[in-house]
Amino acid sequence: MDANKFKGSWHQFKGELKKKWGALTDDDLLECEGNYEKFLGVLQKRYGDKKDEVQQWADDWYSEREQEEKEAQLYQQIGQLKVEVDWLKKKAGLLG
Repeated sequence: MDANKFKGSWHQFKGELKKKWGALTDDDLLECEGNYEKFLGVLQKRYGDKKDEVQQWADDWYSEREQEEKEAQLYQQIGQLKVEVDWLKKKAGLLG
């Protein structure tokens, strides 16, 4: 897990985390406050043998968000390319 990505999405992530894994307290989340290493320590403290399961869920959550971000960028690029193609067609006299 990239520490910067973890910290960057912390606020959104902690809401989902608390919904999914209810044993984490507000104090636990404050203790982590976007620090991945501290997060792993809190997981060990609260979940013990389930730590790996929670960690895998967290990694999957971040991977999904990263994929969504990439898709959004691609759609933005597609939109920009459509605008450019329409402009070129208009300049070439192919559109109204």
